Amino acid sequence: MANPIERLKSKLKGLTEKDVGPLSTPDAATTPREDAPLGKLESVVGRLGTSTTLSALSAAARELEQLVRSNRVPLPLDDIWLLVEPLTDNNLPPDIRAPAFEFAQAYLEIYTDCSDAFRLQLLKAVVKGGWAQGDLALRLAVLRAATQDGRNIRGLEWVIGESLKVWLEQMVRLIVLEQKEHPKSNVDQESQTNVTKDLLCFVTNVVKFSCTHLEESHVSSVLEAAFRFCQPSAGNILISEVVVLLDVVVRYGSLPRSVLHAFVEAVCRIGAVEPFAQPSWLSMRNLLKSHRSHTAMNILFSMLDEEPQTDSGPSSQMLRGAVILVYKACWGSDHVENLSYSNIFLLSHLRQVLNRRIDIVDHEVLFCVDRVAAESGNSWSVVEWELVMEILEDLGRHWTKNKREAMAEGWRVGSPLTGPPDSIRLGILRLYSNLLLRVKSIYLEQPGSSSSAYFDILLDLGITLSEELATSFLDRSSALITQSPNPPEYLAKIVETFYLEEARTSVRLRTLDLVIETFEGAQPADQEEVFDKVLIPIFQKLPSEKDAAVFERVLVCFSEVQEDLETGRVTEIAEILVQCACNAESVEAVHNMVGSGNTGPTGIGTGTLPKNLSMDALRTVIDLFCHHALVEPENGCFAIFRYFIALITSAEIDSSIRSSCLEFLTSLQADQSGHVILRRVPDWPRAPEGKAVPEGGTEKDGKGDVRPQICPRVFCLERPASLETPVRSDEASDAGDHAFAEAPAVVLPIDDYVTAVLAILTREKSWAVYSSALGGLATQLENVCFFQAAGSQIINLRATMCDFIQYEKLAASVTDMPRELRKTDIYVRAFKILSMLFAYRHLFTKQQQDEMLGAFQLGLHRWPGAAKHCMHALVLALSEMPLSMKKLLPSILLKVSQTMSTAMGIHNLEFLATLARTPDLYVNFTEADFKRVFGVALQYIQSRPTGSPTSPAQAPAYQYIVQLGYHVLSSWFLALRLAERRKYVPFILHYLLLPANRDSKALDEKTELVLDMLVQNTLVDCWPKPGEATMHRLQMEKLPSRSWVQGNSLLTIRVARQAGWSEFVIRRPTGVISVWTRLDNRLKAPDMVVYLPAPVAFAVTRTGLDEDGVRLGGEEDSGSGGVDLLSPTPDGGGLEMPFRKKTRSASIASIASIGGGGSPFLARPDGPSRVASAALLTNPSRVPFETTEETFPLKRSRSLSSTTSPLSRFGSSQSLSDLSGTGEAGQTGLDSSPSIPSPLRRDDQQIMDPSFLLLQFIAYPYQQHRETPYPLADDESTSRALSVLDRTPVLELHKIGVVYVKANQRTESEILSNTAGSRFYGIFLRSIGQFARLKGCKEIYTGGLDISEDLDGEYAVYAQDHLSQIIFHCTTLMPSVAHDPLGTGKKRHIGNDFVTIVWNESGEPYRFETISAQFNFVNIIIEPVGQQTVTTPGQTLEYRDHFFKVSVQLRPDMPELADAKLVSGFSLAPFVRQIAIHLNIFAQIFWQCVSGGTHTSNARERLRQIQRIKARAVGREG
Repeated sequence: MANPIERLKSKLKGLTEKDVGPLSTPDAATTPREDAPLGKLESVVGRLGTSTTLSALSAAARELEQLVRSNRVPLPLDDIWLLVEPLTDNNLPPDIRAPAFEFAQAYLEIYTDCSDAFRLQLLKAVVKGGWAQGDLALRLAVLRAATQDGRNIRGLEWVIGESLKVWLEQMVRLIVLEQKEHPKSNVDQESQTNVTKDLLCFVTNVVKFSCTHLEESHVSSVLEAAFRFCQPSAGNILISEVVVLLDVVVRYGSLPRSVLHAFVEAVCRIGAVEPFAQPSWLSMRNLLKSHRSHTAMNILFSMLDEEPQTDSGPSSQMLRGAVILVYKACWGSDHVENLSYSNIFLLSHLRQVLNRRIDIVDHEVLFCVDRVAAESGNSWSVVEWELVMEILEDLGRHWTKNKREAMAEGWRVGSPLTGPPDSIRLGILRLYSNLLLRVKSIYLEQPGSSSSAYFDILLDLGITLSEELATSFLDRSSALITQSPNPPEYLAKIVETFYLEEARTSVRLRTLDLVIETFEGAQPADQEEVFDKVLIPIFQKLPSEKDAAVFERVLVCFSEVQEDLETGRVTEIAEILVQCACNAESVEAVHNMVGSGNTGPTGIGTGTLPKNLSMDALRTVIDLFCHHALVEPENGCFAIFRYFIALITSAEIDSSIRSSCLEFLTSLQADQSGHVILRRVPDWPRAPEGKAVPEGGTEKDGKGDVRPQICPRVFCLERPASLETPVRSDEASDAGDHAFAEAPAVVLPIDDYVTAVLAILTREKSWAVYSSALGGLATQLENVCFFQAAGSQIINLRATMCDFIQYEKLAASVTDMPRELRKTDIYVRAFKILSMLFAYRHLFTKQQQDEMLGAFQLGLHRWPGAAKHCMHALVLALSEMPLSMKKLLPSILLKVSQTMSTAMGIHNLEFLATLARTPDLYVNFTEADFKRVFGVALQYIQSRPTGSPTSPAQAPAYQYIVQLGYHVLSSWFLALRLAERRKYVPFILHYLLLPANRDSKALDEKTELVLDMLVQNTLVDCWPKPGEATMHRLQMEKLPSRSWVQGNSLLTIRVARQAGWSEFVIRRPTGVISVWTRLDNRLKAPDMVVYLPAPVAFAVTRTGLDEDGVRLGGEEDSGSGGVDLLSPTPDGGGLEMPFRKKTRSASIASIASIGGGGSPFLARPDGPSRVASAALLTNPSRVPFETTEETFPLKRSRSLSSTTSPLSRFGSSQSLSDLSGTGEAGQTGLDSSPSIPSPLRRDDQQIMDPSFLLLQFIAYPYQQHRETPYPLADDESTSRALSVLDRTPVLELHKIGVVYVKANQRTESEILSNTAGSRFYGIFLRSIGQFARLKGCKEIYTGGLDISEDLDGEYAVYAQDHLSQIIFHCTTLMPSVAHDPLGTGKKRHIGNDFVTIVWNESGEPYRFETISAQFNFVNIIIEPVGQQTVTTPGQTLEYRDHFFKVSVQLRPDMPELADAKLVSGFSLAPFVRQIAIHLNIFAQIFWQCVSGGTHTSNARERLRQIQRIKARAVGREG
């Protein structure tokens, strides 16, 4: 074969320029030139043959390509290609190969009629293996030129098929695969993309125009390679070309079966990518309309069902596209009609794809299912909805795996979600929430729907649910729990989900309600499991709880379930509550607190619980203790009480918690038998099944307050022998052991409690705790019964308090004392505690009692603010500790005289007034002591108020001090023996007249009243007024008389009808004196004298005799048993007055009337006054206390023959001895005097001093020698004035109400309906006064009680002394009638009494407003301490040994006057009677001041009347 170069040259010689193209110029030579086309062609060919360098060859090839493009040169292509082909070697550089491929492209583009053989030859050179990727664009360009861009592949089918496959795979590797691992520059990536795009376009044309000419295997390979460009890394440009290819394959070509899977995968990959979703779906839709539809759908389903284990499985994008295609094909708006898959089939495949755990796929599934459910869910079956439930159950992981983050964003299932719109996670959550709500709104509303799966989903979602969904689940949970095969386990899961993990308050509260409902409805066998699996986790979380509402509800939950728990369970929960109260980190710290004795740190107070929640926990554990103390005391009461003791002494615990615990402990009380009384009773919702709440339970009064309750099996001391041995297991177990032995009753360690309080008072640093201990203990000590088993601790308490007061060490350990707190205020509380210890005096020696009173004496001057409290205690000590008071009285009296401030005036004078009635205490007083008493009284009488005497704040106190000072002065003066009185008169006058000497000649009323009292009582010891018969005669009889006024007295001389007899009546402010005289000189004209019977006052009277003439006293009087005061003289001329050798003065301890002389109550039974019996009305001191009911000398009065005794209303006994206490007098030792026990001494024998009579006729205190008596006109005006004066009482009269309140009585009508009282109440009435028959009674002041028709009862109680008389309006002695159910008749009297004594046995505090009236200013409340209301074996304390709490209630606008006191029955009556007198005086003064007036005593009123009468007489004389 010839050399191709030579052969090519020879062919070129046969060509002309005409063949090649036009010549360069018309005159050119025929010889070829170098610049002519042909010449250039020859030159280029020559260089191709002769050039030895690649660059020269490449340049020649490029010139050749340019020559072809610029001129039509019919070249011998075969020969030229032989020269150019070597430049296409893959081993050559790209710049060398490029001209060769460009030459081939240019020639084929211009000369399209190339032979098939040449095209094949050329194509083989283009597609030969080993080529570099940089040449692909050139090679592709040659290929496109050779096939007319894929339209003509005749003869090239096999080469093209193989080439396209290789090229596409190569580009997939470069663009899709390597790009993921090694990103290229933008330039390289862009060039590759452009080449690949052209390649895909070529493939598309080939498939579109010549697919039938290709082998099926080649088509499959090419399409598979092309479809692999459907990757995000390929870019949108290539993907768009693939989309076109997909459509072309379906439209123009027969899609090979082997490529169907790849086709579907490609469509799936781009089916969810915009803007290719719709074009790709159209391609798929066209496919599904073909005979390959079911095959294609099966491919989609297989992709969805493929297990996620293999790495070669579908990608997330592909799966997402598959879901979209399934939806569009079967459910979409343009779905394929010929497809007939059921919803169950489709949903099951969608459910299966969720196993891949791909978020984007999950999102698409949710989107599809939600849209389908919205469109056709109403027609779905239960099975279809159950598949939806499975999808929701699976996809719930999107909420649960990142629930904290979701909640942090505020995202909840069932609530609107806001966030980034392109967030796949947010989209999933939003679609899930919508679908779940759609299930609720559509499926659950259908009949026959099963909600279990739905609620299981909600339970799994748990805290991610919205509040509405969570609540709806909890509302249905009761039924779900019941249906569950293991209810406790199911409830535990609910609690873990919606309580332990939950943070929303409302959801947690609803969960707790569910727990309570379930626990209460569970069987006993299940309750234990519920407690272990459900309640214990709830309670264990309590110490770290921050939500106050949830904390409170947990406490309520405990109160609901605790009743069904065993002892160990209650103790276990109690420990958790104590842990919360102590704010401890663990229960072990609580154990250490109890067992360590608080000697060091115990891990207490280091928790995170807020203070208010710790306080709530403390209240709950207190309620727990109270409830079980009432119902089941062995169920942890002892253990809890030990916790309380440890809690109050632990310094690590917050002071407010300890203070509150102390407040509860100090509120505990006990009755006589040792039963603990609770003042705080929890309002538990119900009693445990099979157990009864004690009578009363949590009964409340009308105000809503819980009544105090008695714990039948909780004691403060060892129980009686008839009961079983109490529990006290602290000796048998270690301090840290909390398993207490079971027993039917519990004895609380009160001794340990008192020891703990003593420790607080000794070393406590917190003022809040210290203050609670001081104040609470003072109140609790009122209940003596509670401390019966703590005698040694009470002794230590007394010593501690005395030591604190003596050395001023009270609260010395406190470090946070408030700056505004005065030191005096602290010691006031200490003195209250010490005064309460009077009730425990039986534990103290005489020396220890002396120390107590010494402490009060010290407080009189050391702490002025506490002086009044000390004085009140000393007043009580007069009757409770008489021996110690007798010893200290002189020094106390000295302190009183040194602390005579106005602020102390009331208290000092009340002390002296009370002391005046205890003569045995000052029997050893010296003259200096008496003068000191008189000096104190005189100074207060002459005192001036510090402010305006008419101001509302000063006027009542000032007037009361003056009135009380006069009362003290009179009482003490009358207490002196008659022979000793006159020696104190100069002393009294000296201090009394000092202000008058410095002022004017006139004396004020206070001074005049004192002087008048001295005139009345210095020289004789008589009653301040003659008998009622004399007074009646003065008012009624018209005897010749004449009256004069002189000084401050009125003198009336009356002439009797008997010859020689006259009566001198001297009316003074403080009394009335009646003296009878007889003229013994014989009258000169006896015939003119008419002798009439002796005056009524001088009728024969037998004194000291009973109604049958029997002498009651048993003492023989000198002379005859009964004498005629006026008897005829032997000569028959006049009347002779025999003088008795022994005259008994009227004892103030006997029953006397307002008048003097004899007692009207000893008159004969047919007289104006009748009494119940001789034994009742005679001096009780004559009746021996040991006299029993059978031997009591009782004689029945004729006036009582048809009358019921008032004593039958008190207690069970009907005898007088029960009322008076004589049945037990040997034990009570009462001074059962019917009148006020008074020290006002009377000599057994006294002879009237003649000076007394002379003194009555002197114008004292006006002693001017020129003053003469002023006669009073004998007219009607004078008679009226004298009558008004005579009706003005000489004594101070008091009316005091007495009300008895039975157990459980609270209303006014209930109280006023009582007509009987308890035994103690009856003894009290007998002790405070005496009974008098009302009908026909005119000798005593009845305070408005009916004395004619027994409308206010048959009897009344009264008492009197030389200065005052008291009538007691006892409601129990007044009748209760059917037509007056409200007790208006009784209230008519009680409501007008300023002071009411309330004997309260109701078991609860008496309210001041219970009996409301205009004049009820003061209530004196008497409450038996430890009143026994539970029947238990054993003896009841006797009245004299029993203690009573005496407290004073005042109207709100009245100043405080006294604290509560504990008074023994021995001293109760005189103590209450005395304070009643004082309070009645003060109340009247206060009322007058409030009304704008001034209180005027009876003596002062009489003085003013006398002065007005004198002024008229003097004016008439002038």
